[in-house]
Amino acid sequence: MATGSRTAASPQQRQCVNCWFLVPRNLPIHEVVQLPDSVASVLRSWVTPTIVISEYIICNECLLLIQEQIASRGPLDVPAYGHASICFGCGTSILRSRNIHRVRSDSAERNIILQWTPSHLVSRLERVCGACWRAANRTINRQQEHDLQRPIHVEEEPKIEPPPRIFSSDYKRAANTANHCLFLNCNGVERLSIPLTVREMLLLNYSFYVPLGARICHYHLNSATWSELTSTLCDFTGQQFDDIMSLMKNAAHYVIDFNNINHMPPALCHYWLGMNADRFHELLSFIPSLSGCVPSASLALAIYLVKLRTGDSNERLSTLFNKGRSTLEHYMGKARDCLLNEFVPANLGFSHMSIQNVASRNRIIPDTLFGNPELPVSEKPAIVICDATYIFVQNSSNYKFQKESYSLQKLDNLVKPFIIVCCDGYIIDCLGPYKATTNDATITTINLNNDAPLRSFFRSGDIFILDRGFRDVVQELQSCGFVTHMPESVLENEFQLTTVQANRSRFVTMCRWVVEIINGRIKRDYMLFRHVYNNRSAPHLKVDLRIACALINKYHRLIDDHPDAALYASIAKARLWLPNHLADFVNRENMNRRSVNFQRIDGNHPQLNNFPKLSMEILQIFALGTYQIKQAVSYYGEHVRHSGTYIVEINREVDEEVPLVLGLNNYLLRGRIRSRHISNRTYYVYLLISNDEEVADTIDAIVGYCCSCRVGRRTVGCCAHVMTVVWYLSWARYNDINAPAAFLDDFFDEYEEE
Repeated sequence: MATGSRTAASPQQRQCVNCWFLVPRNLPIHEVVQLPDSVASVLRSWVTPTIVISEYIICNECLLLIQEQIASRGPLDVPAYGHASICFGCGTSILRSRNIHRVRSDSAERNIILQWTPSHLVSRLERVCGACWRAANRTINRQQEHDLQRPIHVEEEPKIEPPPRIFSSDYKRAANTANHCLFLNCNGVERLSIPLTVREMLLLNYSFYVPLGARICHYHLNSATWSELTSTLCDFTGQQFDDIMSLMKNAAHYVIDFNNINHMPPALCHYWLGMNADRFHELLSFIPSLSGCVPSASLALAIYLVKLRTGDSNERLSTLFNKGRSTLEHYMGKARDCLLNEFVPANLGFSHMSIQNVASRNRIIPDTLFGNPELPVSEKPAIVICDATYIFVQNSSNYKFQKESYSLQKLDNLVKPFIIVCCDGYIIDCLGPYKATTNDATITTINLNNDAPLRSFFRSGDIFILDRGFRDVVQELQSCGFVTHMPESVLENEFQLTTVQANRSRFVTMCRWVVEIINGRIKRDYMLFRHVYNNRSAPHLKVDLRIACALINKYHRLIDDHPDAALYASIAKARLWLPNHLADFVNRENMNRRSVNFQRIDGNHPQLNNFPKLSMEILQIFALGTYQIKQAVSYYGEHVRHSGTYIVEINREVDEEVPLVLGLNNYLLRGRIRSRHISNRTYYVYLLISNDEEVADTIDAIVGYCCSCRVGRRTVGCCAHVMTVVWYLSWARYNDINAPAAFLDDFFDEYEEE
């Protein structure tokens, strides 16, 4: 228990430095000094500004969250906590405690409790246990008694004039408060400290000062919508003025000198160039001919990389580099030519690698599901994933180009690059771009001609993982000896895939996400392709795209196997032919239209106390990945948005109706999940849960599941609608969960239709 003599926030011997949970003796702990460097780095970023020393420990739940973030390639700077409802005074859990006290911002006890709370958790201080509240109260009483015993000297205190304030007509400032995001009218729940580099950037570029006490939500910190910052405050205290001068002094050291990359701060170098100074010089060494084309090869390469990274206009870049536009375009053109001729051939294209090298890049899941991991690399079939992406272009007065670049599907002007990637995300080649009116199947047919490299590079038996857009070219690929795998289509007069069809489709999606990641990386790291491409630069689009793909191959991290990849693959193969008896029963009994046997209850109702309580790791095994779990959070927000409660339906008199193959002593749950695409469509989710104590709090307690969506009959993993109900009842209701992006709920003005 916390005591009044405690004056600083420091973890006890078995107290987790991240979530502050005091780990019981029977549960495992992990010493910080023994953590891998990647895990320790994420931990330090999560607990900033709390300083992590070697004596500290971390609980098993927080360690699993960090490992999950690293494995899923998600944002590593967003803190997560293995135990959410913790008393920061003593480290005990108050999730199910009745003796708790809310710590109001104006209470005297809060000042005492803040002394026991670590710096990185101050913004989350809301409740403490009764023992710590009483300890804080006793400390206040002792202070008051001590104050009463001191002699009182009645002296007329001199009137203290408020410090003078400085008013500015050019600079604005945010409110110096941690109660809300610095963006006006933002209702985001996060209260994140604003990085020093962001404060400096806002002061220099937007004449906007951010006090040390201001906070920002995660959405606005990462959305880069700084131009939307507004404020009516233009007065500054002397202390704030000193802070402004200090920020200016620090920023003066951040010199952007692309002729001397080594003198630039690493963060600034990576922001503009997408790489550190060592990699920049390595890239420069790959194009030695550039030094003979321009006076400064380093400057020319920097200009081109900044163009790829930012997508800014040449007029704007000419001011950044202090060069005339014609000179800047000359430097850029020379750098582009040298990269295309000397760097790209070694890092992109069918000729830069062998088919055996492609096969060696097969990952565990695709190799297990579609290939043969036992074969040697020389005989193993290569597995590749193909997809076309979009790059939007401007309208054109050239009517031929206008018609060929206009997509009736997207209702916009665009061109289509065609990407072929290995299972680890390595780009074999980037073909095109092709007309907007050309579909994926036609593009593939074009590249299957006798003289096309696509046909000559791959061997008979090599495997192509595709989407439904390739359905018209499947037979042609198979006639060339290739093996194709593609998500199944619904049979005629049916509204759902069969169980086997849904399972085979899940096999494909377990592997195909890699090409989507690569398409996202291209537009994330090289914003030239995220913006609407200027038609004046259109002749360079193909070259720019190939250079960007080559840079990703050379300097970006490849996609590794998930730690549980072998387990996921073995479960998927074992369940491929597993029938969904519950789905057959629901369809046969027409359960979607029956309501008399179901009772509507709140998700926290006592009748659901025996629903299995599962860890996030078990949920990932149940879903065979993380995608459905990420979708479940948004579906949950839609489900509780109107009533604020999570409603499900229960039927405990179902044993006499369900097939015996599903066992006895079960109860049936039904959830209604609204479609995220169509407002008036609702999907029915069914879960058959066992009452047997032998399987309590295990995944085996979920005897069966199905959904009325198109892939709802699958037994390999589950759909996102099923996961929403399982995720909430087994994990989320025991943790502090908020609907995502709730501040956007009231974004639009409401009006009544006449």
